[in-house]
Amino acid sequence: MSKPRRPYTLSIANQKGGVGKTTLTVSLAESLARSGYEVLVIDYDGQANLTSWVYGQKLADDDVNILDVLTRNEWTLLNSADRAEEFGFDFIGSTDSLFDLEAKLSGDPYRVFAFRRAVDNMKEELHQTDENASEQHYDFCLVDCPPALGLAVTQALNASDGVLVPTILEKMAIEGLKKLTDQVKQAQENGRSDIELVGVVPTIVQVVRNQTESIAEVLRNQFGEDFLEDCQIPIRTKISEASAVSSPLREYARANGSDEHKYFDELAEVVVERTIGLTSRKLQHS
Repeated sequence: MSKPRRPYTLSIANQKGGVGKTTLTVSLAESLARSGYEVLVIDYDGQANLTSWVYGQKLADDDVNILDVLTRNEWTLLNSADRAEEFGFDFIGSTDSLFDLEAKLSGDPYRVFAFRRAVDNMKEELHQTDENASEQHYDFCLVDCPPALGLAVTQALNASDGVLVPTILEKMAIEGLKKLTDQVKQAQENGRSDIELVGVVPTIVQVVRNQTESIAEVLRNQFGEDFLEDCQIPIRTKISEASAVSSPLREYARANGSDEHKYFDELAEVVVERTIGLTSRKLQHS
């Protein structure tokens, strides 16, 4: 089966911080990449935690980052992407300059579509390389969004085919989910009528807790099959340690006698089935 040349753009978003969003993004991307899919990962958060994980340090002020793609004509998503060999995916980092996103784009009356323009340009470039029989392609573009509902998240949703929402199983966390789903509806009204909720993923789950079960029941009722309960990410030591040492989870877990990467492999299977639908290509768990 030939690979699709127009990548499925998936935003990982939740306006609440501390829900494991960055961990989910990088580890899901790694699982997809190790399973034969070509993945581009974009850090769209000014905190740049994902960038620090991948590079082991913050970017310098003059390093090319996602804001350059949005504000400088010479940079595109394709020519600014780095190969993160250890992780197996291509990557575009961020810096705290992204906090100035609104000011930097103040002169653009269509700034809510700035990232969508960049994604559309990438897809067009990839389509052209496809016609020229080039090997360059992406199956997925994963976007790590900031923990807020500001301009950056609006831009990401306007550019996305789908959104994956990590959430902890606590009352205050799920109360905020309605605001995010309302923003997805707004993106649909802005021309992304086909954007879909790929799923709500319970993360940092403490398995033995009465409150956890009661909150899970609320999410089952609210989201139905879009609540990916079987893909829950429990609290595990190696998952948190991998980011601290800037290591891919799979490599770090195996080196320490753990199989904690399996949670993201299982999630990757579900994400593939619910998005690009290449169910005939099974994850290799290599």
